[in-house]
Amino acid sequence: MTTTPLPLPVVLEIIYHCDVSTLKSLRLASRSTLELIDNYQVSICSHAFTHFYNANDVGRFQILDDTKTPLLRLLAFDYRLRTAKWLAAVGMENMVEEDPGFHVGIYGNVGANESQGDPMRDYITAGWGVLWRLADIARSAVLKAIHIDDTSNKHHISSLTRGFQSNKKLEASIKLKQLEYMNSLPPRGYECYGYTQMRTTIASAFRDRVFDDPRGKNSDWRTGNEYINCNSWLNWLVLREGPHFWVEAWSSKAGNDACVKLITREWSKRAGEQILLEKSNAKEIEEVVCVTTTSQERSRYRELMNWAEGTDRQIDRVYPGIHYHLGRRLSKWVIQRMEWEYSDYSS
Repeated sequence: MTTTPLPLPVVLEIIYHCDVSTLKSLRLASRSTLELIDNYQVSICSHAFTHFYNANDVGRFQILDDTKTPLLRLLAFDYRLRTAKWLAAVGMENMVEEDPGFHVGIYGNVGANESQGDPMRDYITAGWGVLWRLADIARSAVLKAIHIDDTSNKHHISSLTRGFQSNKKLEASIKLKQLEYMNSLPPRGYECYGYTQMRTTIASAFRDRVFDDPRGKNSDWRTGNEYINCNSWLNWLVLREGPHFWVEAWSSKAGNDACVKLITREWSKRAGEQILLEKSNAKEIEEVVCVTTTSQERSRYRELMNWAEGTDRQIDRVYPGIHYHLGRRLSKWVIQRMEWEYSDYSS
């Protein structure tokens, strides 16, 4: 029995209605479908962006790199959007440890399948998009300055500038470009509010935890709660490494351990002058994007947290076994004593 091949316009019309996952499978199915998709990738990708994603997500997560093909940009965009949604869901599921210690009655956990958290997860997803763009700006500038082609993202970008001779000039250039991007966002808009709330989930990963300084000297972290105040070198590290750092930290125990080692290694091997410069730049950038929430936004968030903190409420975790927190846990008595002693974090 013989079969008649479908006309090219019909095949293309079928491909136009395939999502990214199906497109990847089709490219692996045969050489002919691979060549067909690659030859028509401009129109295929344009159709995908228009019909499978909303315009806001495209604006937040689209890859601004003209050296990549349309298909590679689509695949990278899809990965980033899915990853940001995962990070937002993981973050809201793990804001409070089973034994919260000293800080109680502040946050609650919201399961990824609990619809009450959907609006806040959407905000936080947008916030991860902002962090990704900030990290892209820094990575592009660093790789250009040190003449490294790192398209596979194998290097921790924070390691590449440790002791870099022209670091002061490089950091000033990065800060200028990041501030330009931040100032392009609508003031008090969706992205800025989302970034503010996204930082809360990151801060909860550091809360009441510290990192042992191999040099045995006074470190930048006293109670583990400096990050939320934009007053820690960790703020710079998060801005520089971006979401990839948290994907690694939250995906496995080995990844979590590797991220802790990265923090202590980069901190301990950096000169004090470089640390102060990086910390100062991060503070300036985050103070631009971190908005003061309106009374309506605070009320909405507090209502969600009050519901999440419900007495003896059990959540059905979608992502159990996540190694969420980083660093060594301090006892509530140590935290209480240190917070009394260091009421001014800027000292």
